[in-house]
Amino acid sequence: MKRQILTGLAVAGALTLWVGSSAVANEDPAETLLQRAEAVAATASDTVSTCAEAQITKLEATAKPANVDADAWEQAVETANETVLSKAEAAQAAIQAKLDTFAEAVEAADEDDATLPTEADLTQLQTDVTAIATAACHDINSVAIVTPTTTPTDTENDNEKSDTGDSETSDKSSD
Repeated sequence: MKRQILTGLAVAGALTLWVGSSAVANEDPAETLLQRAEAVAATASDTVSTCAEAQITKLEATAKPANVDADAWEQAVETANETVLSKAEAAQAAIQAKLDTFAEAVEAADEDDATLPTEADLTQLQTDVTAIATAACHDINSVAIVTPTTTPTDTENDNEKSDTGDSETSDKSSD
């Protein structure tokens, strides 16, 4: 019986906290709206980060072709990773800009006691940042390693041939 009473009190306490926190959030609708907008933007930004991390992992796991210099391959992989990061940063900046614009509208309306942005405005923000994240993921997933072209390595025989050619030329010109 004591266990049931304690469980009942715990449930009642949890409900009181939940109702209390809802009341506090509802006291400042602007803050609630900003928190929801931040959550929408964070989700889109996390999507971009996840795409970028997955693509970098994929790029780094790509096997080096047999006829490519190891240093050149490493540089090519690094260049592809930098491209991925650049695309991710640009998308996250665009998402942040959309959030900032929305937040400024909320804050201005709150300060002027004007009508706050609506659910439709929040839905539009979500649509916009989701579109940015989707396009960024598409761009990120299309980044590939540009296989470096192999340049012939300078061998001792190559040097001797060029040296011989040069000395013959200089011998003929000195004659």
